Amino acid sequence: MFKYRRVHKEMEKAKPNEIRVTANTTLNSYLGYVGNLLEHLAKEKKEETIVIKGTDYVISKAISLATSIRHRFKGLKQIVDIGTMDMEDEYEPLEEGLDTVILKRKVALVTI
Repeated sequence: MFKYRRVHKEMEKAKPNEIRVTANTTLNSYLGYVGNLLEHLAKEKKEETIVIKGTDYVISKAISLATSIRHRFKGLKQIVDIGTMDMEDEYEPLEEGLDTVILKRKVALVTI
């Protein structure tokens, strides 16, 4: 793989009520964001649904976040959906004469 470079794709934007859990952000940051989000949704009288998504090795962090939110904000309910998601990684060649390589993989996904 020394002769290839990964092509970075732009991720689609998350919906305003969707939280995508990453490995770099702390749970306290997410909790503060959720508090502000719930307050904002309550003021606008909109549907108070928050979706938490985590893939692969941050699934445990997403579950911990959902549990912390449930304990901090009383009266919330949760629905958990577990599945897989297909991902494609594209690699472009650094040398002439080589083809573009596309690797397909399945990753675990939890939606709360």
